[in-house]
Amino acid sequence: LLNIKRLGVSPIALVDLLELTTIQTLKKFHITAYSDPKARGIYVDTMKIASIGLKIKNKCAYHGLAINIDMDLSPFESINPCGYADLKMTSVNHFQTVSLENFQDQWLNYLLANTRYHRYNCCDDTPNH
Repeated sequence: LLNIKRLGVSPIALVDLLELTTIQTLKKFHITAYSDPKARGIYVDTMKIASIGLKIKNKCAYHGLAINIDMDLSPFESINPCGYADLKMTSVNHFQTVSLENFQDQWLNYLLANTRYHRYNCCDDTPNH
C-alpha cells in the first residue's frame, strides 16, 4: 500500500518506479532485464519475469508487483499470461540462485533509494545498510 500523493508520483510514474527498481535489483544479481512501455512489466530476453497490477483508490496504490523468484511456472503454460498469446514466463532462479529474503531486501533498498526514503532500524534511528 503506497500513498502516491505523499510519495509525489502519478500512477504512471509509480509503474515506472516499480519497473526501474526491479530492473536495478535484477542487475545486482547479474540478470539483464528491461521494461516495455507497450506491455508493462519486466522482461529478460523475451520472457516475462515480473508483472505489475495496481489499483488506485483515494490516492493510494494497492496490489503492486509480482516477481517470479523460484516457482513452478507450468500453470502459465495453459493460459495467455497478461493476455498475450505465446508469452513465456521465467523466474529469477532460472538465471541465478537467489533467496526470496535476499531479493526482497535488495529490492526494498533500491525502492527506498529511488524514492529518497531511508531505511532505519526500528530501535535506534540509524540507517540500516
